[in-house]
Amino acid sequence: MKIFLSLLATFFIWNATFGQASPTLQCVFLNGNQTELNWTFEATGDCATGFENFQVFRSAVLNNNFQPIETTANGDDSISSFIDNTAGGNNFFYYIAAVCGTTVLRSDTINNGEPISPGLDIINVIDVDGTIELSWDDPDANSKTFAYVIYNATSGVNPLDTVEVSTLVSNAGGYYSYTDPTANPINNPETYTIAVMDGCGNVGEFSDIFHSTVYLEIEATACDSTVTLSWTDYRGWDIDEIDNYAIYNNNSLIKRITRNDPSANLATTYEYTLPVGQTDICLEVEATKKDGTSKSRSNEACASLSLSESPEYLYLTNISINPAGEVELKWIVDAESDIFNIRINRGASMSTNPFQTLTDAFQPEMSLTDSEARADEFSYFYDLSSIDACNLTLTSQEGNTILLEGETKLNLSNSLEWTPFELEYSTLQGYNIYRLDENGFPNLLTSVDPDVTIFEDQDAGDPTSPTANDFCYYVEAIYDLNLPTGLSESFTSNSNQVCIGQNSRIFTPNAFQPNGINNIFKPLILFPNYEDYQITVLNRWGTVVFQSSNPDDGWDGYYKGELAPQGVYLFHIRMTSSANINIQRQGSVLLIR
Repeated sequence: MKIFLSLLATFFIWNATFGQASPTLQCVFLNGNQTELNWTFEATGDCATGFENFQVFRSAVLNNNFQPIETTANGDDSISSFIDNTAGGNNFFYYIAAVCGTTVLRSDTINNGEPISPGLDIINVIDVDGTIELSWDDPDANSKTFAYVIYNATSGVNPLDTVEVSTLVSNAGGYYSYTDPTANPINNPETYTIAVMDGCGNVGEFSDIFHSTVYLEIEATACDSTVTLSWTDYRGWDIDEIDNYAIYNNNSLIKRITRNDPSANLATTYEYTLPVGQTDICLEVEATKKDGTSKSRSNEACASLSLSESPEYLYLTNISINPAGEVELKWIVDAESDIFNIRINRGASMSTNPFQTLTDAFQPEMSLTDSEARADEFSYFYDLSSIDACNLTLTSQEGNTILLEGETKLNLSNSLEWTPFELEYSTLQGYNIYRLDENGFPNLLTSVDPDVTIFEDQDAGDPTSPTANDFCYYVEAIYDLNLPTGLSESFTSNSNQVCIGQNSRIFTPNAFQPNGINNIFKPLILFPNYEDYQITVLNRWGTVVFQSSNPDDGWDGYYKGELAPQGVYLFHIRMTSSANINIQRQGSVLLIR
């Protein structure tokens, strides 16, 4: 049975017959080779008149072979101390006896050893504010145990409080407890130890077994609604004494972690996924000793998830080429979501790669001009990719530019061909073909069905006019866009502009008759350019019989005022074409008389 003593509240052993309290041996401690004893005694009743003396008894073993080593002066009940000079630094047990006539009143038995710490059993965080409760039992407590000294050893070993035994009440299991409201286990593990103080203020060594709280930390991962728990092992028990760690949320068990391998250490991390829609969580970890009854809770750690809101939609609405040859993109995006960036992807085939990234200023409707695309050479494919805060990607539908190409035909027409316009969620209504006038103003030539991608312009200009006959064209796609967002709207997409110029062409007769119907030898020039024009006619001896730089002039068959002989004559024609190409034509013509 435990015996709890106090300097102020004396443990009384009553002699039922005599009605007198026994002496209280406050402390017995070794001081070098001497043992000092201190006691208290209040002589009352018959002992007040019948007190004779105090006797000091000593033994090397408890409860056996005690011998008196000192008897105080007769009648002096005020004596309260004695120094045993014969102890020689050895450990002995002592008690004091008060002799009152035929009655002897005996104190508790105390040894002269240093007060021994019982050590802590458990420390436990008991509330969300971080109050820590320390628990211990002391089966060897006696009248020498006057108080317990509590140490906080979190940063150095520092005395925290001295708790007198008289103020403590043990629980049903026989454990004392002490709460530390100044603890801060929320920010770090707290460490404690304990020592014993006797009634004279002598403090023994503190226990070298330190106890530290389980310290729990939570790292939240908003992107997948998980929290990662990591905690320190409970310190004070051997690692192999810890049976399990249990994770609690509002005292509801979430997970109990045990050893898969009896020889392995317990895991001190765990990943927990919050229920759908839940963003806040507070958790605790409880270490349980193998005895099943010793438990220590950690601090409460909380996390609040700011869930990343991924965009619900990202759609291209228009891809078109402006008159400068730049590609203009337009799109709509869920700008209220947590977008990290938007990547614009481009490719000359259906395989696209990022070429520009936007990182801020996201709006519900956005646009971008791609000035690096060679839209007059390739039909480019575009799509968009949004990256949210959780690195999740949402990709738009893909669309392409219209590449328009053209060439001249021998029948003096301009032929156009283009790649079809495609954009998911769109319905193509048809194409408009435009030709620009000399002022750059577009004139609608015709409209064609959506499955038509060729057109021939028969009106390619006046082939006899010396003015330029270059024409520029573009194609406009008309489409209806119906997106899953509910957007329903009509758009147009323009192709690149292509300019086509009919080349100058020279036609010559193979014979003429000066006095007949075809009486002038003169070339027919289509789409002429009369700069640097010259025609030369030579006879078979190489004599120049006709030469002119005037395109309106032709040879009438006369040379030096006389009709030239019938025969074959050579000609040479040179000029610069409307496309600024140097053209030379030579051949022969038959003069018929």
